[in-house]
Amino acid sequence: MNPFSVHNSVQTGNVTMAPGAQLNAGNVTVNPGHPSVHLALRATLRRDEFDPGVEDERIALGSVSEIHLNALLERNAFAILDFAAGMHLYRTRQYARAADHFLRAAETIHPDNYPGGIDLAIGSAYLHLTLHDEAIRAFDRALSTTPESEPALRAALLNARGYARSSQGYAEVALDDLDASLRITEEILGVRDPVYALRLSNKAVVLTKTGEMKRAEALFKQALSTLEAAHGRRHPRVAIVLNNVGVMWYERGQFDKASSLLTEALSIDESELGSSHPNVAVRLYNLASLSERTGDPKMALERQLGAYRIDRMALGTHPYTARDAERLADLQGVSEALVKLDEAADIYGALRADRGRARALRRKGDVQCGAGAYRDAIKEYSAAREIWVSLHSDREVFDADDRIDRARSGNCK
Repeated sequence: MNPFSVHNSVQTGNVTMAPGAQLNAGNVTVNPGHPSVHLALRATLRRDEFDPGVEDERIALGSVSEIHLNALLERNAFAILDFAAGMHLYRTRQYARAADHFLRAAETIHPDNYPGGIDLAIGSAYLHLTLHDEAIRAFDRALSTTPESEPALRAALLNARGYARSSQGYAEVALDDLDASLRITEEILGVRDPVYALRLSNKAVVLTKTGEMKRAEALFKQALSTLEAAHGRRHPRVAIVLNNVGVMWYERGQFDKASSLLTEALSIDESELGSSHPNVAVRLYNLASLSERTGDPKMALERQLGAYRIDRMALGTHPYTARDAERLADLQGVSEALVKLDEAADIYGALRADRGRARALRRKGDVQCGAGAYRDAIKEYSAAREIWVSLHSDREVFDADDRIDRARSGNCK
């Protein structure tokens, strides 16, 4: 057969590795006729931003780990193709499909040579999907097998796990991970490196959640100084930190400061990344929150519609598209709200994000109950209750029972 090439764009299909055939992955040529093959697959894993955490970090997997495929014959060849396809899908923001390819690749790799970089890829895809439990399990596996001799990979894993833990509300253990990541990053890159600055910003975000605002402010200032020295003020990495600081001021009720910083972050991303980039949607979402909080519902709706349209086009079936739809339900009339909550529930269902689906169904029940459609409300509350039961979430089950009782009595206050 002709050589099969994997470059920036990935070609897939029914590939048969005949004796003597060659597989080209980037600039590496593999002959499966060899008894065993040691292949270092070079790829770039990037998280484009979204939440304050592991955003905008580039991990050259080939530089920190190797994929060792014992006797690269027939189905093992597909591990390489699955991994490369996963990287392509990750770069094009198709995170659910990317995770599936990474998992299939992992299943065919010899367990004695299983690299932590695979779990970094799997966990990062899950982080994009806000599946934090699954992400943490992947990072835990990787950290248990990644030796101290691979400090760059360990630092990336600790940083990512810290982000996932903070998203679940476990700030203290998240800070332990982030501090460990910062110590390693300082040793291998130094404190003036942009990656160190981004991880410093990640720690500052968690500190704001613990109420340590002065420490957070100091770390944000240090991160901005480093990033501006490296990239100048008008750079997407600077916009990430400006956004994070803006959110901090918003949460403290300093709306003028928040507006200035969030608007500047939006301006940078629109000019440097383009008006249809998901980072722009993040800025618009935050600014919509600010507009709603300061009593400008018209501007809030305009900005939230902008975020929703970007995420729907750029991300498609993604938690952020569902989140945008849920927010729009708060800002629109009953009929539009029901449509948007249906969309959110469907997206969460497709992503197997049961908690998100249950929340969207409960909110749909609230809208229907408030509009006097009590039977419809009971139906949605009951569907949400079934999910909460399956998740063994007693508090939410009790809440669903209470809402069902109130809908039956016509009391939706």
